[in-house]
Amino acid sequence: IVLPIVAFFITRRICLSLQRRDRNKLLHGRETGRILRMPDGEFVEVHAPVNETEKAVIEGKVDVAVIEAPPKTDDHGVRNPDYKKQAKTAKLSRFFYGDNVRKPTESEIEHGEEHAQEQLDFAKPLIEREEELVVTHEGSILHYPGTPKTNAEQMEEREADTEQ
Repeated sequence: IVLPIVAFFITRRICLSLQRRDRNKLLHGRETGRILRMPDGEFVEVHAPVNETEKAVIEGKVDVAVIEAPPKTDDHGVRNPDYKKQAKTAKLSRFFYGDNVRKPTESEIEHGEEHAQEQLDFAKPLIEREEELVVTHEGSILHYPGTPKTNAEQMEEREADTEQ
């Protein structure tokens, strides 16, 4: 008897978390999986704008409005005969839909896409520099083309520079 109720609340929390994730994806862009180190030592995670297909799927969500509680009486002071039924409906609506994450507006989405594009453009030189790195099979050393691969090569280069 208790397990279906517990399963309902766990599923509800998971669904709300997925709604929040989709909203953040629209507002901040998708994660690219790149973490870059800035010249000043700061680490930055790079986001990119969401593609049109994924955006359409997320925006396809229908926002369900919560039913407001009815007044006990109308403007003329006449008692509402269906008040109890309407109040129960409003309470159930608030229980099921009160926590739903609302869909972002078009202006919020545009602002988020602009921000993600700015971030991607800002990180582009760093990404290009990072892509120049070469991984060798000799101990998985990262180096830039034209630079010494090992410490021994670096020492030889330094000795050659000091001799000149």
